Amino acid sequence: MSLTPQELAALSLFMAGGATVVQSPNNRTAIADFLTYWFASKNSAEDSEKTNQNSQEEKNKDSQKESKNKKKNGNNKEPQNNNDGKGNILEQVRKHHDKKRDEKKQELKDEGCIVCETEIVFKTKTDKGVVKSRADIVYIENGKIKIGEVKTGKNSKLSEQQKILKEAYKEGNAESTKGKFIKFFKENKEFLEKYQESFKDFKGSDKELNEASKEWIKGQLNNKLDKTDVNVFHYPGLFE
Repeated sequence: MSLTPQELAALSLFMAGGATVVQSPNNRTAIADFLTYWFASKNSAEDSEKTNQNSQEEKNKDSQKESKNKKKNGNNKEPQNNNDGKGNILEQVRKHHDKKRDEKKQELKDEGCIVCETEIVFKTKTDKGVVKSRADIVYIENGKIKIGEVKTGKNSKLSEQQKILKEAYKEGNAESTKGKFIKFFKENKEFLEKYQESFKDFKGSDKELNEASKEWIKGQLNNKLDKTDVNVFHYPGLFE
C-alpha cells in the first residue's frame, strides 16, 4: 500500500490515537476509512475558511464602493456649522413664516373662502423689464380672486418686487405665469362672480356649456387679471 506524504501525515494522526498498523484487510480498510474522513474534514474546513474570506472581501468592496459614492455625491461632507448661527436662524424664521401662512390659509377656508394650496407666481411689465413675485396666498372671496401676503415681525415690509406687483394687482396690470394658476382657475371658475354673470342666462346644452366655458377660461387666461385686492397679513416675528 503506497501512501502520499499527506496520507502518511494523516496516518500518523491515526496511529497517535492508539491504532496499530498491520497489513491485514481489516486494518487497511480502517486506514482507508480514516484517510477518507480526514481529507473530507480538511477540505470542508478549507472551503469554510475560503467562503468566510470571500465574504469579508465582498464586504470590504461594498464598503469601499459606498464610500466612493458618498464622496462623489458629496454625502460624506460634515454639515457646516455657522459660527454666527445666521443660517440656522434664517431657517427658523422661514419656517415661522410658512407656519403663519398655513394658519392664515386655514382661517380663510374656515371663513368660506376658496384657497389655492400652492403659491403662485405673478408678473408685470415695467420700464426696467418684467418683474415677478410669488404670492403667499391666492384665494377667492365673495366671487373675486384676491392676493394675500404674509409678513412676520414688526419691522417686516413688502419686498421691492412685492410692492411693484401690489400696484399692478390694484391697477389690473398683473398676469399669472400660467401653470398652477390655470389649474386653480379651471377647478374653481364656478365660484367666480364674473363666470356666474357670464353664464347665468345660458340656454344651451351641457355639452355647449362645457365648450363655451372652455373658451371663456381661455380668454380670461390670455388677459391680465382684473383689478385685484391685496391683503397683507401681519404676525409677530419668531422672537417677538
